[in-house]
Amino acid sequence: MLRLSFIVPFYNVEPYIEECIRSLYNQDVPWEEYEVICIDDCSPDGSRAIVERLQQEYPTLKLLRTPENLRQGGARNMGLDIAQGKYIWFVDSDDYIIPNCLGRLLKQAEEENLDILDFDFDSDWLKQSFRKNAESFDMGICSGTEYVFDESHGGRWSWRCSCVCGGLIKRTLMEGLRFRENVQYEDNDFALLMYAKAQRVQHIADKPYYYRVVEKSTVNVKISITQIRYNVELITTYVHLLEHGLLESEQWNKGVKELIKWIASQIMSQIQQLDEPAKDEYFTQLSSKLFCARKHVGKKVAFALSNKLFYKLLHK
Repeated sequence: MLRLSFIVPFYNVEPYIEECIRSLYNQDVPWEEYEVICIDDCSPDGSRAIVERLQQEYPTLKLLRTPENLRQGGARNMGLDIAQGKYIWFVDSDDYIIPNCLGRLLKQAEEENLDILDFDFDSDWLKQSFRKNAESFDMGICSGTEYVFDESHGGRWSWRCSCVCGGLIKRTLMEGLRFRENVQYEDNDFALLMYAKAQRVQHIADKPYYYRVVEKSTVNVKISITQIRYNVELITTYVHLLEHGLLESEQWNKGVKELIKWIASQIMSQIQQLDEPAKDEYFTQLSSKLFCARKHVGKKVAFALSNKLFYKLLHK
């Protein structure tokens, strides 16, 4: 068995993908001990040609192609289906990892038989509110639940389980889990279920992953009806987790209800930033979907939702 599989979906990242792939091979572990799986999600630019050229240089670089654009979740699923590594590291194709970090990370994960070796990102842009934790710290081995809800180091708990790129993940931990396809925030519920399942998690004060800010990336776009739709999708996904009993722990259920409430509040704020035609489109396409969350968002947010829907009915 290989020690690690990198899974790297790509779409329209021609300026960045070569740096990303080269960073995965600029490591202190022999190439024969890990694989790099790139998944072409029907990219319209020259990204695929770059990967094909790099295959001549790196013998363990594999290249797949989705039958249609499935977004990042579907592409990652395709990579997971063929991955042979004991551990998985999901890397976004416009990001990269620092040189010679892989040896120490794998050693730590293997020697401690970890389900997840968790670490932080580095970036020239990341704001404090985006970080997993309020400070960099080492934490002993614990369950995923204990790590996520630990309050001693500050930061919003949901950031710790909202992204899969910041850690080495044991492949067997993800058996039965797959990313949602054709959606924007495919990480969130997958990572949440993964951490809820994990029994041996360790967080280390290390930042081997460099998060690159691309002008048109999800976290850096102007508020639009599309962004609001993505947040509504996220709410309906979390409601699904609650109503189908997929989270056995009351602590997780309580946390997800708070998360639904927070996202709903964000949606209400985002609506105010739209122009009138966009608001009309929101009410036409999205309002009924938010009804599924009313009993989870608390009286204040539910009242705000109801008032806005009532306003729409009066002004048809």
